[in-house]
Amino acid sequence: MSSMICDSLTQFKLPMTDSIPARLVCSDRRNQNDVFLKFQSRLQNFTVSNIESGVRVQILHESDMNAQSLAAWDDLERHAVSSTPYLSRAFMEAAIAAQLGQQSPIYIVIEQDNRWIGLGVFESVAATRVVPVPHLRSWRTNHTFLDGMLIRAGEEQPALNAFWNFMKNKHHSWYAVEFRQLAQDDRTSKQIENSATEAGVEFIKGPSSQRASIEIPESNSEHSNGISKRRARSLRQGWNWLSKQGRVSFGIQKNRKKIKQSALRFLELEAMGWKSAAGTALASHETEKKFFLDLVDRFAQQYRVFFLELSINETVIASVVHFVAGDISYAFKLGWDPRFSRGCPGFQIKAQALFHTQRLLPHLKMIDSCACPGSFIEYVWGTRREIAPQIFITSRLANVACSMLGGIKWIRDRGCQFFHISRGQHDANS
Repeated sequence: MSSMICDSLTQFKLPMTDSIPARLVCSDRRNQNDVFLKFQSRLQNFTVSNIESGVRVQILHESDMNAQSLAAWDDLERHAVSSTPYLSRAFMEAAIAAQLGQQSPIYIVIEQDNRWIGLGVFESVAATRVVPVPHLRSWRTNHTFLDGMLIRAGEEQPALNAFWNFMKNKHHSWYAVEFRQLAQDDRTSKQIENSATEAGVEFIKGPSSQRASIEIPESNSEHSNGISKRRARSLRQGWNWLSKQGRVSFGIQKNRKKIKQSALRFLELEAMGWKSAAGTALASHETEKKFFLDLVDRFAQQYRVFFLELSINETVIASVVHFVAGDISYAFKLGWDPRFSRGCPGFQIKAQALFHTQRLLPHLKMIDSCACPGSFIEYVWGTRREIAPQIFITSRLANVACSMLGGIKWIRDRGCQFFHISRGQHDANS
């Protein structure tokens, strides 16, 4: 099938770049990505400018990042329409230092008047079954639970227009953009989609999933409360059992001087249960342990991390680490002591978050569980956030290739088999 597609693609004689030959799409699947990446290394600081609007789009690599660009990144994040921790400089630097990504990231920077007004973090990908042409795909790690772009508030139109114009030009070797986890309620995601339509860019939306969340202004309402009467009774029984073990308390830790202590306790708790035996606990791998501690430290410097903790006699028995982006916090991981499993500490800490977050964190609008569908959290948190992969087709070549695979409907209906959404999403909460 793939060879038939490749043979047919070369017959169309569609525009290719000088640096990427048409036969690359048809190369041996085993060597295709390696060859493609070698060609990608030739794209250094490529820039497309629009003189009239003063907007330019640049391709930057990690080696291009200097103090000025890092400061521009921080400034963009502070003034973005919306954000996620996974697009923050703090997360990216920690992940890159730990070498967690499959490839080095490619930064698509949109700049105007010496300010960054847009940023996308991607990786270069050769043809895949989902997108059978070279394309950009959102950069991720096993600990990335959402993606998108950073767009400066008030500059949405020029930033996204410049991005789509850049993607549609023939001076680079990418023919589509693949986002693997876009939040459908996110303002930036909606603007990406709307601007693509205005720019004449077709897109494919893959099968969506529903992620448990808390809308904080409604955290005590029936709308947000997913606890059934039976579950509520079970939680009360569990809480009573925990109370017999000692004084039970629930609280938040966001004191910078104590954050590291909470991080180390979290690592201990996460490694106590089945995740340690399965080798998926952060503490099971020295690289991931260092990544986590580095990540917490970086976010703590910006006052953007906190731990929700459940304790008995002041000893923490369950802990959830949250990273904050804008007015949303993301429940990154959960750990709990299995010796107290009869009291359901995992359920208890999520229920306490539902009941007390509005009081403890009034400046937040939402908590995203980052959990995969079917997580136990759905029994506690009633609000759902729709997450879906989307592919934006920016060239005739990609349109032809997708058509030869059966068209947009085939990918939309079958995409769940091929979209690269991590099945390891938040396995601490699974």
